[in-house]
Amino acid sequence: MTGPGSDTVTSSPLATSSPLVHGAAAKRASAPAPSSPQTEAPAGWRRSGILLHVTSLPGPDGIGDLGGPSRSFVEWLARAGQRIWQTLPLHPPSNAAMSPYDAASAFAGNPLLINLDDLAALGLLPDTLPAIRASVRADRAPGSVEATMIAGRAGGIDPIARVARWKLPLVRQAARQLLSLPPGHELMRAFLSYCEREAWWLADHVAFTALREQYPGVPRSEWPVGDRVRKLGAHRARSLDIGATHQHPEAAVQFLFDQQLRRLHAHAARHDVWIMGDAPIYVGDDSADVWAHSELFLLDSEHQPKVRTGAPPDMMDPAGQIWPMPAYDWAANAASGYEWWIRRLRREFECADVVRIDHFRAFADWWSVPPRAAFSEQGRWEPGPGAAFFAAVRAELGDLELVVEDLGADTAPLQQLRAETGLPQMRVLVEGLNEGGASAHLPTAWTGNEAAYTATHDYDTVRGWTDEALRAAAADPSDRRLAFALRFTGATDPSELPRAAIDTVLRSNARYAIAPLQDWLGVGSESRMNVPGTPDGNWRWLAPAIAFDDDLATELATSAARSGRTGSA
Repeated sequence: MTGPGSDTVTSSPLATSSPLVHGAAAKRASAPAPSSPQTEAPAGWRRSGILLHVTSLPGPDGIGDLGGPSRSFVEWLARAGQRIWQTLPLHPPSNAAMSPYDAASAFAGNPLLINLDDLAALGLLPDTLPAIRASVRADRAPGSVEATMIAGRAGGIDPIARVARWKLPLVRQAARQLLSLPPGHELMRAFLSYCEREAWWLADHVAFTALREQYPGVPRSEWPVGDRVRKLGAHRARSLDIGATHQHPEAAVQFLFDQQLRRLHAHAARHDVWIMGDAPIYVGDDSADVWAHSELFLLDSEHQPKVRTGAPPDMMDPAGQIWPMPAYDWAANAASGYEWWIRRLRREFECADVVRIDHFRAFADWWSVPPRAAFSEQGRWEPGPGAAFFAAVRAELGDLELVVEDLGADTAPLQQLRAETGLPQMRVLVEGLNEGGASAHLPTAWTGNEAAYTATHDYDTVRGWTDEALRAAAADPSDRRLAFALRFTGATDPSELPRAAIDTVLRSNARYAIAPLQDWLGVGSESRMNVPGTPDGNWRWLAPAIAFDDDLATELATSAARSGRTGSA
């Protein structure tokens, strides 16, 4: 190592290796299983909440983060009578599209979500931070992003990329400053303890990050074949040398992220607000997980995906979807006792009270697409691990408070798995309004074991849905969706549908009632968070700072109280 804050590192006794990759017997983590609020919930208990990604919050850097912006939002939620904050995944995106569902690690956190003010308070950044922000015009100046209020990308602005250009170097600078602290410093002792505690995944993540720095901008699949996955013998020794865990800035970055997330979770608990995390079913091909645990994925001899994952054509996306994430070798995962998954879910619940499993249906059967297929419809269903997976998780971690995203084609294996697990399932009102009176997405079909939404990040907003239904009815009088929606929700005019939809979900018997902030604001399609099937979705939507006022908080609190969703026993 050339210096305390250098990226050139030497081997470290903390850079341990994965028992799955290197053949050691799978040994369960000794930490106690995370507690589940499900077992403490009284009969008839129901909560309501808001779906909003952390980056969509207003903040001093132009987007939200885990520090003051998130803590202030938690306090606003509490005043608004909301007891759940559902975020999108907090892991680092693997590519420039910035999709939180294509992660470079299932265990690491996104450095862009680290709050700079909290780093400065620790003495890790200079007191010139305000001047730095002013020099890059970090605030949302009038006439730019904030003035658009409801636009996802005002005039082509990409606020996340703009912030990343100047913020990430400061996060790295703070990490180097931490590494320069003396061994006896309180923060250094906490950091070394973190490295020991998280070594199972952190050593691999740091080694992978170091390799990415050797191949800047080049995905794992295009590295020299010998580096594409971690191996035994000489390559293992080289990997450990590259990834000396406690001497590399990436380890310090992850420690700082972990500290801030734990502080936010504790802050939310003090305000009786549950954090609902989001666990994507797949990880990116360009990820530490595929590199370090290649035996758990369907890769060929060149360490490229044998098949691609995706979704068949359906109502949400008539063309279907092909995803860049590799598929799991479920037989190999089962042989390991689902160790990777158990550790992953344990970590998710360390700073979340509820976790949504994205694309749950892939545990029943998953859509396998040939690697060179041009269209999703060329794929086929393959069996997933089924109930055995959830039995293994339950045996290790207990009855976790999971919500399953079981949207899309309702196959027989999915129906069976849903019944066997008994987990709360997602229902989306706008989908029910599309399908009509017999839909499982309407409250008339709900049993009380649902996480019910007006819409989700993958759907249009209620206002956007209303505008489209208005156009459809004008073009085709036989399209009765709008008339049905008005009748079902009790709205007397299309302009009332966003609030009427929220009230319909709140009054239902669903266990959770959640609305995206966009629906409370009554904004249209330009403000939706993601458009499935497009190259990069729209993960850049920014909420207007003026939205978080006392008037809206009072309105939300009144609605929660009227519907009996106060969160208390």
